[in-house]
Amino acid sequence: MAELIDRECNAAIPEVDLGTDVFAFKDGREEVARIQVKTASAVTPYKDGSGYSARFSIGIEQLQHPVDRPPLYYAFAVRWQRNWRDFLIVSRAKLKELWKADEPFGSANDKTNELTLTVEFREQTTCSGRDLSEFRNAWHLLPPLQAPALRADALGPE
Repeated sequence: MAELIDRECNAAIPEVDLGTDVFAFKDGREEVARIQVKTASAVTPYKDGSGYSARFSIGIEQLQHPVDRPPLYYAFAVRWQRNWRDFLIVSRAKLKELWKADEPFGSANDKTNELTLTVEFREQTTCSGRDLSEFRNAWHLLPPLQAPALRADALGPE
């Protein structure tokens, strides 16, 4: 929530948790992002000093949910040496696309019905060999933090 507030975006916690941890919005704007926060502590850094990895789990039922309005986003937050180090901001739609692709992505656990993602944070951010660098600290992907869409009715008469 502090990251959103620092970006002048309102953050609200729903009273009832049905899979959304935070609502993000800006006053005077219609766009709302529902955010599911997943946290992990970074493990010991790689011996070569090139980075570290973190492991996250996502409920497969939530990932496969057919209704996505307003869109759900995941904020994967990595804790490193008592500080929040990195965030992956990725939409449920994109995560589902990566998981359903022909190439393996993460590891599904049938007993817990969870998808486990081991993310490597190096110069390039990857999971299962897939490049996730575009999502690293990508708060701008959240609809309320994008530039307002230019609506036809806002243009006025020609």
